[in-house]
Amino acid sequence: MKRRVCVILAVAILVMASLMAFPGCGEKKTGGDNGDVSTNGTGKPEVLMFTQEGCPPCVPVHEIVEELEKEMSGKVAFRVIHAENDSDTFRKYNVQATPTIIILDSSGNVVQTLVGGTDKETLESELEKLL
Repeated sequence: MKRRVCVILAVAILVMASLMAFPGCGEKKTGGDNGDVSTNGTGKPEVLMFTQEGCPPCVPVHEIVEELEKEMSGKVAFRVIHAENDSDTFRKYNVQATPTIIILDSSGNVVQTLVGGTDKETLESELEKLL
């Protein structure tokens, strides 16, 4: 009986810890209220995907970004930013959770932030508005 209680308690702790690891998962923020500007200099809309090692929700989002990068080649710039390699960019855009996608217009202004998972249609629709 003690073993069963310990197992249930351990599972509950793991579930709570995983929920705390992804605060705001699925949140959608719009508007360029932070006014940050990209330094890509391409004059095209840009997708910044923020990810990190050991992020299961990042895998399907990364696949979507790769698909759209092929489909929108030449129209939209794409960058994948890893927490382990570029923490300065995470701080610059105030990224608190992964995956996070930040969409910049052709002038480099933040127009939308998607925190947590997204689907291809949503991301594609947001990018089409900027073309």
